[in-house]
Amino acid sequence: MNMTLELKICGLTTLADMRLSERLGADYVGMIVEVARSPRAISRYRAYHLCRAAAAKPVVVVADLPEPQISEITRLCQPAAVQVHDIDKPAQLQELRRLLPEQTQLWLALGLPLAAEDTQATVAETVGQIEKCRDWGVVRIVLDTRIRGRTGGTGMTSDWPTAAQVIAQSPLPVMLAGGLTPENVADAIRQTKPAGVDISSGVESQPGRKDPAKLHRLAQALASAIPS
Repeated sequence: MNMTLELKICGLTTLADMRLSERLGADYVGMIVEVARSPRAISRYRAYHLCRAAAAKPVVVVADLPEPQISEITRLCQPAAVQVHDIDKPAQLQELRRLLPEQTQLWLALGLPLAAEDTQATVAETVGQIEKCRDWGVVRIVLDTRIRGRTGGTGMTSDWPTAAQVIAQSPLPVMLAGGLTPENVADAIRQTKPAGVDISSGVESQPGRKDPAKLHRLAQALASAIPS
């Protein structure tokens, strides 16, 4: 994978899918841990075994859990990063940062609408959030799609022109997520110029199971999108 753009394959549930993702260039491999609303969720113990076996950098994705429970999962799995969803209160993020091991990065998923009614206002609000998150210990943003108050897991693309402005102004590196597939990822990269892309449902045969043909097409699309 070209160092100018990083790839995270998320929603992994099996060792075979993780290995193929790594062979095709994944820099990060993501496991959704104990998120009741996700069909890709796995237990902390399965995540532990996948994290231990990972050649790429493992990322534990959590949501709707209290900070001490996230800390317990992290200390068991020892991922490179913890990606949290639907947390935007400074006290929660600061407490989580305090509880996490020093070497574990804290990532935050932020959501954009399918179509921004007021682009400039949305960009200003989101960049302002990112600036505050940086002060609270977050080191990377995953910019996903927000629907009905939930960020991520929608399989739908957000407003890419708005995302491009957020990414350009962000003080933290931003990974683009939300509805990315082998067919649209090159266009998404050209439009938004993110630090990386985060892909899950777009390379699946069913929730929690990756499709080898789609992963190969993704690798080809990324190769064509990124100058050598």
